[in-house]
Amino acid sequence: MLTVHGTYLTSIQRPRIFAVLNRRKSEEMTCTVLNITVMLCPSPRLPSPAASALRRVARETVAVETSATLGFVMDDVASVRNLSWSFPEVDADLVYVPNPVYKPFVEAGNTKLYRGDSLIIEGENLNLASDTG
Repeated sequence: MLTVHGTYLTSIQRPRIFAVLNRRKSEEMTCTVLNITVMLCPSPRLPSPAASALRRVARETVAVETSATLGFVMDDVASVRNLSWSFPEVDADLVYVPNPVYKPFVEAGNTKLYRGDSLIIEGENLNLASDTG
């Protein structure tokens, strides 16, 4: 979920978010307004050709990412449809990374009983979406 801050958000009838990559627009995802200044929006899916390309490249390399520009549909407010152009000071790009792949635990049933010691999770692409590694 993306947390979006703004003003007068409760006055929007049906706020939606979308992503644009290589001039292709994703489907619009409906946002939930929490109060006059905050709403939650699901991360928009990449447009289909870009998503397929990201999955294909992810199989070939370990760390791949791509970024798309976010936009909003908020009634008839045209300036929020292209945030990068209307508000260049706002970071309107969302970085997409491949989904992580987890290796199963070696214990019976692929279940590890946690006893307070260090829990080690192995796999691929586990830290790509984190701010700290």
